[in-house]
Amino acid sequence: MRRTWLLAALFLCLSLPLWIWPNHSHAQNNQTFLFRPFEARLFDPEELRLLQWALSLEGDYIGLIDGAWGARSQTALAAFSSRRYSDSPRIAHVPALAMRLIDQISDEGWGFSAFPGYGGSILFPDKATVETPQSGSFRNWAHTTSSLNYSFALTNADKMVGFHSYVSSQSPLAEPLYTVRRKDRIVTSAVLRSGMRIYVRSDLINGFWRTVLLSAKAQDKNWLSAVAASIAPTPPRPITLPENGMLYRALDALLAEIDDAPPATAQQTPPPEKRSAPDQLTSSGTGFLVTAAGVGLTNDHVVAQCSSLRVNGAAATVIDQSQTFDLAIIQLANTRGLEPAVFSATPLELNADVTAAGFPFSGILEGLNVTRGAVSSLKGLAGDDIRLQISAPVQPGNSGGPLLDASGHIAGVVAAKLSRSATESRTGAVPENINFAIAGEIAKLFLTRNGIAFSSAGPSTPLSGAEIGRKAQSITFLIECLG
Repeated sequence: MRRTWLLAALFLCLSLPLWIWPNHSHAQNNQTFLFRPFEARLFDPEELRLLQWALSLEGDYIGLIDGAWGARSQTALAAFSSRRYSDSPRIAHVPALAMRLIDQISDEGWGFSAFPGYGGSILFPDKATVETPQSGSFRNWAHTTSSLNYSFALTNADKMVGFHSYVSSQSPLAEPLYTVRRKDRIVTSAVLRSGMRIYVRSDLINGFWRTVLLSAKAQDKNWLSAVAASIAPTPPRPITLPENGMLYRALDALLAEIDDAPPATAQQTPPPEKRSAPDQLTSSGTGFLVTAAGVGLTNDHVVAQCSSLRVNGAAATVIDQSQTFDLAIIQLANTRGLEPAVFSATPLELNADVTAAGFPFSGILEGLNVTRGAVSSLKGLAGDDIRLQISAPVQPGNSGGPLLDASGHIAGVVAAKLSRSATESRTGAVPENINFAIAGEIAKLFLTRNGIAFSSAGPSTPLSGAEIGRKAQSITFLIECLG
C-alpha cells in the first residue's frame, strides 16, 4: 500500500532545517498542526500501541504494549523527543518515531501472532524465523536477523517450576533477578555478565502452565523487552492504523511540507555549463542499484547537466531528481553484473565504521575505488540534517556512490568533500578528510516518495573489509555524462 510505504520513509522529515520549509498559508497551517503538543486522546488505540512498541525498541519504554497510554508511555515519549529533537513531544515526532518500525514490520512480517497451539498472542516475525529442533517440552524458533530466540511449552506445574529454577540458577549475574510470583503467573528474568538476557513467563490456563522463554544477546535487549511486553492472554489482532487517524494526518502534513519545499542552499556547487557534442563524454559519477528492475540512485549534481546518461554501455534515463536532497533516481537499461543493494534499517551512529565506493578520476583510474573511515558528525555544514560528515576519503567522481555500514548495508550516498582552497582562503587552515554523504534515511525517503520499494535489513555480523569490498563491487556502477 503506497501510503504505508510513504509512512515508512518519513522518519527524518522533521529534522529538515526550518529554512527549507515554505511559508505560504497552507504550509503555515501544516506547521501549526505538526508542532502542536502531543495529546494521546487524539490518537486511536492501535496507533498508540504501535508507538509503545517503537518506544520500547528505542529503549525508552518498559511496559505493556496494549495501547493504554498512561504516565509511563508519556514519560517515554518525552525522553525520545528530548533526546532526538531537544523538544517536548509534538505531533510531528509521532510518525518519525513510528517509521523506525515499518521497514522490519514489512520485511520480516512482524505482528501480534497466536502462540503456536497455546492461545494468547505475542509479537512474532513470521517471515524471519526458523523453527529449530525441539528441546524437551519446548518448541523453539530463532529470529534470523538477530540473536532473539523463542521457546514455547504447555506443561504441568512441576515442569514449569523447573524452567524458572533453571533461570534463577544462572550465574554470574550482571543484575539482580527480576521476578513475579502470582497464583496464575510466574515471571523470572536474568541478565548474565556476558550480556545475555533470559526471560521466562508462565501463565496458568485451563489447569496447565503455558511458558514462554525468550533469550537474546545484549545488542538485541530492546527487541526482547518489546516481545516480552507484548505477551497477552487475548487472541491475536493485527495493528490496523485508521486511514483518517492522526498518524496518517501527520504523514500527509509532512509530505506536503517536503513537496512544497524550495531547494536548500546547496553545499555542492553546480558545475559550469558545458557546450559539447551530444555524444561527447563531459563528466562522470557513481551510482548504485536499488531494484532488480534496474532502478538506481545517484546524486542530482551528477546528472543535472547531462544531455544523456550511459551506464554499462547502455542508455540510462532520469526518473526523478531533487536539488534539496541532491539525489536522483535513474533507470538502467543494462544491469549486467549488478545486484540490488540492501539499505540499513537503522541510522548510522557517531564514529560508526563506513566504507565509500565509487569511480573517482575515471579517465585516469580504472575500476572501483573503495575507501574506509568513520562517521565524524551526524550533521553537515551549518547543522544540515540532510547530510552527515565522514572521514572516508572521496574524490571527484565518487559522488553518488554508496556509503556502506559495517554490515555491508547502504547507510548513505556519497555527496561531496569540503573545498580545500575555499576553506584555506577563509580560515587559513587546510581541511583534512572532511567529506559528506546524504543520510541513508533521506535516501529512503526520496525513494519512497517515488514509489520505489527497496530492501532493508537490521544490523548483522560485521563483514571483513574484503567482504564489504565485494559487496560494493556488486552494487556500484559508473555513470557517464554525455553532453
